[in-house]
Amino acid sequence: MTEADDMKTRVKKEMEDREVFRRVFGGYEGRSVLAWILNDNGYFSLVKDAIEPERVAFCNRLLNRLGVVHALNLFEDTAARVTAANDRDLKAYLDGMEGDE
Repeated sequence: MTEADDMKTRVKKEMEDREVFRRVFGGYEGRSVLAWILNDNGYFSLVKDAIEPERVAFCNRLLNRLGVVHALNLFEDTAARVTAANDRDLKAYLDGMEGDE
């Protein structure tokens, strides 16, 4: 087996693995579990001292297994995050403050 054949075999296996991860995390419940895993590992943390690089790296590896995070997908991933941007957090905060008055 040549090196090129070996690489093709590895890439095909990775594609199969991605499909499994997408089936597991693709539905509503799977996305909910994935969000919990990412959040629990500090992936969304804005507190610098609370971030543990090893745990965030685990999250990136998990997202890579899904095909979300990889070098050729950075622009698409960033565009999706910008598209998903909203102010629900700030509105909820203001609504909570108005309820306290």
